[in-house]
Amino acid sequence: MKKPYITYCGTAAESVLILLKKFLKKYDGITGWRKLACWYKGLKNAMRTLGQVGKAGVKDKDSRLIKAAADYLDKARLFLAKLEKEKLNLPLCDAQDLALQIELEYYQSMLVIHIDLVERRMIKGETIAHSEK
Repeated sequence: MKKPYITYCGTAAESVLILLKKFLKKYDGITGWRKLACWYKGLKNAMRTLGQVGKAGVKDKDSRLIKAAADYLDKARLFLAKLEKEKLNLPLCDAQDLALQIELEYYQSMLVIHIDLVERRMIKGETIAHSEK
């Protein structure tokens, strides 16, 4: 899939949240996303916790790492399910909306890949080939 023109830094979930914020800014009547800031903070904190546990030299690191990864994956899967459910309610009124929808689809697919990679690497202990990253 070709990468969109506009790129965002951070994870795929953050990029999806930025795009949703653009929709909410443009259209007042969109429902289902009043806790957008809460999703952003929760996902970012879970990812940061996972990173901190991964680099720390603490006792019982493996079990803490698995727990942090499971917590992050639970939150990311909940967000993905909500996105799939609520994405159909986003308006499509002009070309800008279409471009945002296309980017949203791209970053949603990247989020699915990201969730799969984190699960395989952190939970299942697989070594991921560079071509899959």
